[in-house]
Amino acid sequence: MAKHKPIRLVACLFAAGMVTGCAQPPADERLEPGAVRLFNGRDLTGWTAPADGFFEKHGKVYVAGGALHLEAGDDQTGIAWAGEFPTTNYEVELDAMRASGRDFFCGMTFPVGSSHCTWIVGGWGGTVVGLSIVDGYSASENATTRTITFESNRWYHLTLRMTDERIEAFIDGRKVIDQQRGGHTFGIWLEVEPCRPFGVATWRTGGALRDIILRRVEEYGFPHALRMTIGTEDDNRAVLDALTAFMGANGSARS
Repeated sequence: MAKHKPIRLVACLFAAGMVTGCAQPPADERLEPGAVRLFNGRDLTGWTAPADGFFEKHGKVYVAGGALHLEAGDDQTGIAWAGEFPTTNYEVELDAMRASGRDFFCGMTFPVGSSHCTWIVGGWGGTVVGLSIVDGYSASENATTRTITFESNRWYHLTLRMTDERIEAFIDGRKVIDQQRGGHTFGIWLEVEPCRPFGVATWRTGGALRDIILRRVEEYGFPHALRMTIGTEDDNRAVLDALTAFMGANGSARS
């Protein structure tokens, strides 16, 4: 019988789909060591709201019901992190929702080494997902371009993972972007420069954000472990049950 190497699993369960305004556990009880909550769910501490350039006619930015709301602007409404931010080997996750409009409800600008890039979710009429800019091309015309239909007033769980080798992005646990860094150039449009080093903008669209969490990828402390982001809590539990059954079956086979 073939022997299997032992597998150690780091399982991170996230309660997705919670109704805005419901009581949630204190932040420290829901985060593993090394993770930082960038949005406290109460106010805009640590954030600024750009008001220049394409943000000059921004919509209202406010916190209500544990979520950060960005009302539609003409053209953009957004927020920018006011503190330091890593430039590689990090992961950001958040929940985002389109509340009104038909364009991107999450334009996430983030560092890529000494440069920056923007992950567009729901742009170009509401369906385009991709990175702007890769090798001089926007999110609607490069290798990362995807078309996804998004519902209004529905939370989507977004995860961005930036390492020395690649940029990965997930929506509700499904990988939608896998872009190598080597041999490629990255940049951002002038319109979103005020969102550096890290920020989120909407384009003529109302949006909402919650549970914005930053992790350093190398800080898990389990170099031989498999880290899995599945989606909802039920999805996570289903995977854990399947892995438990698999490991149990292998144990019986070896005995």
